[in-house]
Amino acid sequence: MRSIIFSILTVIVFQSCSSIQNRVQSVQKEVVLKDTISIRALAVSKKQLWYAGSLSKAGTLFLETKEHKQVHLPTPKKVEFRSLAYNNGDVFCLSIGNPAQLFAGTDQLHHLHEVYNESHEKVFYDAIAFSDAQHGIAIGDPTDKALAVLLTSDGGKNWHRIPESDAPLLAEGEAAFAASNTNIITQKNTIWVITGGKKSRIWKSIDFGNHWQCIEIPIKQGGEMTGAFSAAFYNSKIGVVAGGDYSQQNAKDSNLVLTLDGGITWKKITYAEGPGYISCIQFVPGSQGNDLVTTGAGGTYYSADQGAHWIQLDADATFYTLRFLDKNTYFAAGKNQIVKFSLVRGK
Repeated sequence: MRSIIFSILTVIVFQSCSSIQNRVQSVQKEVVLKDTISIRALAVSKKQLWYAGSLSKAGTLFLETKEHKQVHLPTPKKVEFRSLAYNNGDVFCLSIGNPAQLFAGTDQLHHLHEVYNESHEKVFYDAIAFSDAQHGIAIGDPTDKALAVLLTSDGGKNWHRIPESDAPLLAEGEAAFAASNTNIITQKNTIWVITGGKKSRIWKSIDFGNHWQCIEIPIKQGGEMTGAFSAAFYNSKIGVVAGGDYSQQNAKDSNLVLTLDGGITWKKITYAEGPGYISCIQFVPGSQGNDLVTTGAGGTYYSADQGAHWIQLDADATFYTLRFLDKNTYFAAGKNQIVKFSLVRGK
């Protein structure tokens, strides 16, 4: 019996030590792009990174050769792109403001052309994503009373806005924030969309965005700049929604909620030390859904226990969005730069 107990304790201690040794302690930084541009939308593959931002600019970085290619999208005036998606060899860039313009092109950014245009004094698109090679979705603020929902079922060749009667009917003061192009999470035919403002909720569709149901979440809300700004799912069960109060960026109360049952229930994560307002949150790949990285007020933060405790990795608060390349590397973009972050783990 003693030998069995000793063996069990040895395994527990070993696993605990291994877990501690695998935790991130710091980061190493490498600036990969410097330019006059504001970037809130990134996409990353094994060999390439794409971005879209202000001044009608979009570009790609070839990660192996470090070659950079930038294009100015053909808009009648300088516009800002806050939504970007990569899908099956094609890149899609969606602008904010009137008119909304969606451009598509190859992953080399050749032959960019407009595939959707919408004119309305209230038009403002916030995010775009693909569920699979054929199905894609973009969401935007209401031009009347419902969330604007664009869908494609042919890989992005054609897009249509669904009727108001089928779209999420929003409360007064409820919309979406174009903070980091992480308002949409896709899992096969299931789509999650977050809203914020005076009312902040999750909207779920199980038919690629054609019909929706509402889920309440215990995140900060009630003000014009409060609520959910970013969401991420590690798998079909573990997900997070983050944000806070953009007008009080150091406040830490009710900025993060977590689900462990696929979004059926959500609980508020409370912490004393950690990020304030969160612009973007992402799971670290290969972390079993435990490790998180955020960017926003106060810089970059890391948690190894689903947000219960945090350490600051970087104090630069000019980043708006981030995307992981692998479990040890992510790229962050924001004001005038894209930076490669390499995670340094404990030994």
